[in-house]
Amino acid sequence: MNKIELEKRYNLSRTNLLILIALSVVNIITLVVNNSYFLFSLSFPRFVQMVIDLGIAEGMFTLADLNYPMVITVMALPIVLFLLCYIFSSKHRYKTFIFAIILFSIDSIFALISFDIIDIIFHIYIYVLLVMGFVNGKKLTKMQVVDDIIDFEEGKYVNYTEDSNILRNDIEEGKVLIQTTFNDLRIAVKKRKGVTELIINDNVYDEFTKKLAAYFFLKATVSGTEIYFSMDRGRMEIYANGNLIEKKIKWI
Repeated sequence: MNKIELEKRYNLSRTNLLILIALSVVNIITLVVNNSYFLFSLSFPRFVQMVIDLGIAEGMFTLADLNYPMVITVMALPIVLFLLCYIFSSKHRYKTFIFAIILFSIDSIFALISFDIIDIIFHIYIYVLLVMGFVNGKKLTKMQVVDDIIDFEEGKYVNYTEDSNILRNDIEEGKVLIQTTFNDLRIAVKKRKGVTELIINDNVYDEFTKKLAAYFFLKATVSGTEIYFSMDRGRMEIYANGNLIEKKIKWI
C-alpha cells in the first residue's frame, strides 16, 4: 500500500471521528429539547438522559429541579475530549488515536447498558475505524522515516563537510515555524507554498518539499557551524553543532 492510500485511510478515520463529534453535539440538543436520540453518536449523553428519566420516574426530583446548563455540561464532557483527540491527531500524530480508542471503549460500556443492538453494532464499526486510524498512521510514519533515510544515504541532501551552498535569498512571504539566534547566525524555518525552508542570515540553505511527511530534517553548515532542524509530528527542534538551542511544539 502506497503513502497516498495510507494518507486517505488515516484521514478517513479522522473524518469519521469529526462526524461522530458533530452528531453527538446535535444529539445532546435533541435529547434536551424533545428526548429523542439517533445513532452515530456517543452513548454517554443518552445514558445521562436515562438516569434523569429514571430519577423523575422514581420521584427523586422533577423537571423543574434540573439545572440544564449543568446537565448539558456533563453530557458534553466526553465530546470535548474527543474534539481534542481530533485536533491533536493532525500532522500524522497517530498515537492520539490510543486515547480516542480508550474513550470510545468507555462509551461503549454505556451502549451495552442500554442494550440497543443497533447502537452496539455502530460502536463496533466506529471502534474499528479508530483502530485503523492508529494502524495506518503508524505505517505512514514508518514509511516516511524509511524514505528520509534512503534519501540521505543516496546523497540527496547537501554535503555538510564544508559550508553549504545558498539555494536562494529569503523573501517576506511564508509563515515562520520556529526561529532563534546562535552567535552571529539568525536561524529560521519557514513554510511557504508547500515548501519548508531552512533560512540562515536571510539566505535559504535547505528545503523540504514532500507534503505527506510526518518526519523530516533540514541541515546546513554556515561559518563552520552545523545547523540541524528536525520535525517529528509537530515537534520542532533546532541544533547547533549537536546542541539543542531551540524547540517548539506545533499542536495543530
